[in-house]
Amino acid sequence: MRARALLAAALLALLPLAGAAQPKGPRTLGGGATLNVLQSKVERVTAAGEKSRATDGMTVNAGDRIVTNGSGTALLTFLDGSTATVQSSSDIVVRRLAGGGERTGLLINAGTVWARVARLATPGARFSLESNTATAAVHDGVIGAQASKGNFQCWTQRGELTVTDPGGRTLITLQPGQMTRVGAGQTGLARHGTTH
Repeated sequence: MRARALLAAALLALLPLAGAAQPKGPRTLGGGATLNVLQSKVERVTAAGEKSRATDGMTVNAGDRIVTNGSGTALLTFLDGSTATVQSSSDIVVRRLAGGGERTGLLINAGTVWARVARLATPGARFSLESNTATAAVHDGVIGAQASKGNFQCWTQRGELTVTDPGGRTLITLQPGQMTRVGAGQTGLARHGTTH
C-alpha cells in the first residue's frame, strides 16, 4: 500500500512538467512542407537559387523548386496532412503553401505529380496542381497532373476537380474517373484511363 502511495505521489509531481512541454491555446504552424526522397537523384533549389541534394526530412518553403532527375522520386508532406508525389524526371515549384487565406499550389514545369489532398478545414480552400496553361484545383481527394511541351493533362480518382485557365475562368469540372487535357486553346474530356 505504501509503495502505491509513493508511486502516485511521484506521478503527481511529474504532471506539471508534462504540462509545461505542451503549448497552451491554439498552435501556430510553420509555413514549410517536409520533403522525403523515395528514390535518389532529387535536388532542391531554394527561392534564392541555392541548389542542393535533397535529403529526408528537409523543409521546403514557398518558392522552392524540386527536381527529380532520372528515376528520382520525392514525397512532399504538408501541414494539413496532404501529400504530393513528384514522379521521376519532373520539375516543380512550390508556388504557395496554405495559410493566411492562401491555397497550396504546385507549379509543374515538366513531369507528373500525384496528390492525396486531405479534407481542408476552410470550405473555400483548394489544393492545386498548375502549369502555364491551366490550374487543376480540388478541396479534397486524389488527383494528378502532367505537364509536357505546353500541354497540361489532369485527372481525379476521388474528389471534384475544377480546371481553370490562366485568367481564372472555369474550363471544366471533372468527376472521379475523368481526365482532361488543356493545350493549344482546347480541352477534351475522357471518362476513363486515369492511371499513369
